[in-house]
Amino acid sequence: MKKIVIFTLMLLTMFFVTACDSVKYPACKEDKDCKGKNPENPNEVCIQQKCEECRADSDCKDGLLCKENKCEPECTTDAQCDSPKICKEQKCAYECEKKEDCDEGYDCKEHKCELDVECTTDMQCDAPKVCVENACVVKEEKIAKAVELCQLQRVNFDFNEYILTSDARSILEQDVECIKSRPDQSEILIEGHCDDRGTEEYNLNLGMKRAKAVQKYLKSLGVKIKVRTVSKGEEEPLNPAENEEAWSENRRSEVNFQ
Repeated sequence: MKKIVIFTLMLLTMFFVTACDSVKYPACKEDKDCKGKNPENPNEVCIQQKCEECRADSDCKDGLLCKENKCEPECTTDAQCDSPKICKEQKCAYECEKKEDCDEGYDCKEHKCELDVECTTDMQCDAPKVCVENACVVKEEKIAKAVELCQLQRVNFDFNEYILTSDARSILEQDVECIKSRPDQSEILIEGHCDDRGTEEYNLNLGMKRAKAVQKYLKSLGVKIKVRTVSKGEEEPLNPAENEEAWSENRRSEVNFQ
């Protein structure tokens, strides 16, 4: 009888020990209690008696990192990466390591793909050089290049008129583009000219009206720098001949940088 009691107690002890040792997912005592329990992530690990996705980056699939025991992308936007790195395939990485990593026409500069040019702003050039047409040049060369790029053009008028023709407006619109490309210039002078028919006083007055018409149109197109006007009347003809061809050349406004 004594043996039977002892045997029964042993069985009960084994039962309670086994019952106490068993845990129910997601509770755990060690990693083996988690393995294979979650079909979506069969490699979970035991952390503080709970099955979690990961303990380290190596527990996650390629491209994911272990963040607070969850496998997540390192980034989804560039803002989550420390500059100059950007978010590439959910990882923070440099945009480029070499020129071949960039598209055609771009070069890898400080791990960024940038236009394959010497400069885009003056700050990228060593003083006293400045940036002109993506090249670093001294300021005098900048002015010279700007002159080569564009020249202001004269406009012509009909007989006894100071109203701008469509051709004149088109030319002045080109002049405005030239003016805006010349930050080295701060003033423009517009001269009004006439042919030699009419009195001197009349032609001086007409010349000023022509200069003012040009000034007003330039301002309407957004020209911000100083624009002065002067009338030359009939004093400085381009063509001294006495015929319609010469007169049409002399009825004009000259637009020049000062």
